[in-house]
Amino acid sequence: TNRDRVLYYDRRNDVEVHYTGIAVWRLLERLEGYRAVTIEATDGFSVTLDNDELEGNDGVILAMYTGEDDQLLGADEWPLRLVWDRNAAVVPEGIKSVRNVVSIELIY
Repeated sequence: TNRDRVLYYDRRNDVEVHYTGIAVWRLLERLEGYRAVTIEATDGFSVTLDNDELEGNDGVILAMYTGEDDQLLGADEWPLRLVWDRNAAVVPEGIKSVRNVVSIELIY
């Protein structure tokens, strides 16, 4: 399938949560020359990640579904949530979860 799954550790609630979506690098793989990606939420919160830490990294995803049974994200996270697998080979420096993702900006 073209879906990527991660087991995200939610520190605030001290639980592990399954998320399913698409790895950020897969979403952008046909685009070239960018150094970083800024992912922004509806409230203006954003995180910028280095492309070198995203390239080929299936452990950092934009999730559309949550839970073992792939339920659509709830209103507090919808339409996308940036999450990562705590056991990913590479966890990008400075990464933070972003709920309610509304824009993805490439930085050249």
